[in-house]
Amino acid sequence: MPSVNLPLFNNSAIIQALVLPSVPRLEELTRQGLPPPPPQHVNLLVDSGASGTCIDATFLQRLNLNPTSKVPVLTPSTNGVPFYVDCYDVQLLVFHNNILDGTQTVQTPILNHHQSLRVTGNSMAGQGIDGLLGMDVLKHCLFTINGKVNSFSLWW
Repeated sequence: MPSVNLPLFNNSAIIQALVLPSVPRLEELTRQGLPPPPPQHVNLLVDSGASGTCIDATFLQRLNLNPTSKVPVLTPSTNGVPFYVDCYDVQLLVFHNNILDGTQTVQTPILNHHQSLRVTGNSMAGQGIDGLLGMDVLKHCLFTINGKVNSFSLWW
């Protein structure tokens, strides 16, 4: 079972990922003879309290994506009143660094979540993260925190 085992950072489980346009969007760009936008590197907080994955809208704009829908979002700060955010279809790749011969590091993809994952575009300004890895992805994984050694693991 592929996994990633990392130290907690400031008491948080942070995982690095790449965000790309969805496979259908990449196929559409190819048909039109257009180059794909460069993948976006993001740091995501593993958040079992988030029902869905969200990415800072800045990264989604760099992918030249158009929103596919809007969804209502509730947070503690909205006092029970939802606000609406744009949704985007993306690919989400999580990598694990493998060291070859002790000299060369190669990133190996260990999670390619769907060919199209619907994420919300939110503002993460000032929070020190680029998004949340929510339950829409985590429900397919095993996530553990080992407080005794200040680390976390994610298997899928």
